[in-house]
This record gives sequence, C-alpha cells and structure tokens, in this order.
Amino acid sequence: MDNLPEFEIADPSEMRAFLDENKIQISMLTLDAVKKALDSDLLYMPVMRIKMGDLPLAVITVKREHFDTTLQKCLDNLQEAEEYEACAEIVKLMKDERLK
Repeated sequence: MDNLPEFEIADPSEMRAFLDENKIQISMLTLDAVKKALDSDLLYMPVMRIKMGDLPLAVITVKREHFDTTLQKCLDNLQEAEEYEACAEIVKLMKDERLK
C-alpha cells in the first residue's frame, strides 16, 4: 500500500468534486487495481490515497465482490472519454472467470 498514488485536496467538502473532476484518471487506476487483485487473488485492493495536507483523509479501495460493478462504472467513464483501448481491456476482464 506504500506505492499508492496520492492526491491532495484542501478540504473534505471537496471530495465529491475531486472524484468527478478526476474520474478518468481514477478509472484507469481502478482498472489497474482490479487487474492486480485478480492476478494475486486478493479480496480487495487499494486504488489511491487522498490526503488533506499532511493528514491522510481516505484510502479508496475496491472489494472483490464489487469488481464487476466497479469495472462497469470505469467502462462508462472511459467510453465517455473515448479511451477505447482501456475499454476493450475492461470488456475482456469482465468476461474473466475469476470475476464469477
């Protein structure tokens, strides 16, 4: 978890706006986290850390039981951004037996 990408916000009330404004980058990070979790047979995988100054505010994780719905949300975000290579990767991953 030490190598997690870190983002900083000025105030906790900015969290929703931060997530909306960075949904493409977050979707790409989430895709990578799900792939790593599947490859390592993990039940959950941290995606990123959000800080407020020097204080940790949140560690965003994805649980195995939510991989399929999380990947669908990533697919929606990345289709909107026309990131078709990543979309193809998600579609292939969604057919992976390990998600069942």
